Amino acid sequence: MSVLPVGLARASTPAAPIRTGVVVLVGVALLHVTLGRAGVGFGDVLDVVTGAAPDDVVAVVQASRLPRLLAGVVVGAALAVSGVLLQAVTRNPLAEPATTGIAAGAHLALVIATLVGLPGGLLPQGGMAVLGGLLAGGVVLLAASGGEVSPTRLVLAGVAVSLALSSVTAALLLVNEQQLTGLFLWGHGSLVQSGLERVEAFGPVLALLVVAAWTMGRRLDVLGLGDAAAGALGASPARTRLAATGLAVVLASGAVAITGPIGFVGLAAPHLVRRFGGRTHRRLVAATAIWGGVLVLAADAAAQLLRPDSTSTELPTGVVTALVGAPLLVLIARSLPAGGGAGATGLAIRLRLPRALVAAGIPLVLVGTAIAGLVIGDLPVSPGDAVAAVLGGGEDLTRSVVVDLRLPRVLVAALAGACLASSGAVLQTVTRNPLADPGVLGVTAGAGVGALVVLLAVPTGPTLLLPLGAFVGGGVVMALAVAAAWRGGLAPDRLALVGIGMAATGAALIDLLIVRHPGQAAQALNWLAGSTYGRGIDDVALLGWAPFVLLPLLVLAGRHLDLLGVGDDGARTLGLSVQRTRLVAVVLACALAAAAVGIVGDLGFVGLLGPHLARPLTGPQHRRFLPVAAALGALVVVAADVLGRSLFAPTEIPAGLVVSLIGTPFFLFLIWRTRSVAA
Repeated sequence: MSVLPVGLARASTPAAPIRTGVVVLVGVALLHVTLGRAGVGFGDVLDVVTGAAPDDVVAVVQASRLPRLLAGVVVGAALAVSGVLLQAVTRNPLAEPATTGIAAGAHLALVIATLVGLPGGLLPQGGMAVLGGLLAGGVVLLAASGGEVSPTRLVLAGVAVSLALSSVTAALLLVNEQQLTGLFLWGHGSLVQSGLERVEAFGPVLALLVVAAWTMGRRLDVLGLGDAAAGALGASPARTRLAATGLAVVLASGAVAITGPIGFVGLAAPHLVRRFGGRTHRRLVAATAIWGGVLVLAADAAAQLLRPDSTSTELPTGVVTALVGAPLLVLIARSLPAGGGAGATGLAIRLRLPRALVAAGIPLVLVGTAIAGLVIGDLPVSPGDAVAAVLGGGEDLTRSVVVDLRLPRVLVAALAGACLASSGAVLQTVTRNPLADPGVLGVTAGAGVGALVVLLAVPTGPTLLLPLGAFVGGGVVMALAVAAAWRGGLAPDRLALVGIGMAATGAALIDLLIVRHPGQAAQALNWLAGSTYGRGIDDVALLGWAPFVLLPLLVLAGRHLDLLGVGDDGARTLGLSVQRTRLVAVVLACALAAAAVGIVGDLGFVGLLGPHLARPLTGPQHRRFLPVAAALGALVVVAADVLGRSLFAPTEIPAGLVVSLIGTPFFLFLIWRTRSVAA
């Protein structure tokens, strides 16, 4: 597969990207070094060069401006070259450190290193980052390695691994808030430096690795001819892939160690250079290293220029690159030819249990878990007293605690879990991909943006506004994703990839809103982490309609969903209107997810856990499968809520983070089991 998407034709001369890049890099660097809060302009910088500047100006340039400039150049070059290597190894135009999980793995490893107080300075931290990046990237590549490495499978696996690792990172930051102060902004990619220490520690190593990548150029050219041709020419494809992947991981991890994760530079720079004349990998590596520096410095300059005033919080550079790079991912995904689907929709497991046992056992376990949610808390309540309170008896205090505080919370958790699991089940069928869920495909991000706008704009507004904002946000993302993915029809592969781009765009907008409203950041972050804290009976009423109205509609349409799972050609042969069915199913799935996000925030991985736990018990028939998936989704969220408020009491972990911690090992198992059925 060519790594140049349709519509991005090559142009100009082979050396043009290098010459032009050098000129643009110098210009952007001159602008960048004049920006900052200290009021040091271009003339002051010239005075520093000539030795005529006062000491305070020299200190600003040497301690802040110059390290920030060098960090941008080094990190941009490392990320861009890492993207080139990953695209060459996988023959995939969407591969880069962010979409392959490497950046998230390196970030988590650095947070752990900070938390445990890893001795030895910066180099051991860099080693931890490389280890984390290797593990995460290895898992993603393993998941995508069955058959041909399709863009859809690679990126879905990478994004899902990134979500899992990011959730673990968020949990660590929440539990160790005081010890890890300041890591939130850095975790979104920031060029702010307190001197040359990090650049001096990692910069020379990254520069040498860029040179090493350049020397591999001819082997990468041969690899692009295919394994058979490469072997005939005396090359070792396996050895070349291993070396290139190792270089890519170390480059990306070293960049994360300097500035935190900055996404999409490894996607944008290679595609930009290929459009304007990059052909051989040696020229491609040289040019993308330059243009990577340009993109990062330009994004950082924009972040500083977009700051409303000198006292406001500065946008992290990674937010700016995501705002530009995520739409680029949508554009590239839209240009790719449509495939028939991404693969199977479930695990190759079937547990032969009697239907009566499944029908009775799951509700019993759910009720038992719900009772635990009523019992556990600051005021211990016995199971008998909790049940009596729900039935209207017992003491006034017990009844107030159980009925007014805990019961609505349990009901909201159950309803939200049912909505998200049902949504994930339908999206897996529509995209024919077992790794799809509302979070991966952008639905929850869009709903989160809409709800967060309401939360920040009208913090004391009516309760109804929050789910309404989520519906609007989720609906806008759904409409944009369908419109962008529609080229003669709604192809499953293209919809999945466009949804991932929409999810990244939504995440960047959420970060932008949080940074712009630092006073309300804690409230917003807690809500976005997926929390049932403080939910009341009004929230139950607002959310309750969704699973009781939309889920029955999907169950009634179960026969049509079954046909979607067999492939478009087979479904048409059996008389199904494939495009209409797929569109209606996507609308209902998005509505279910938006309803849940509007009330409880982002509960990641429920859309994966519920369907994959249910399918082995029921088989693929949707009329049996969907209700069980909904019940198991409810069980997962109720259990996560109980664990979140009991494991680290009195500190409460939002249910969304607990679900992600549970879902991460399950997801790793899932992608290992499904790799053999990849498209």
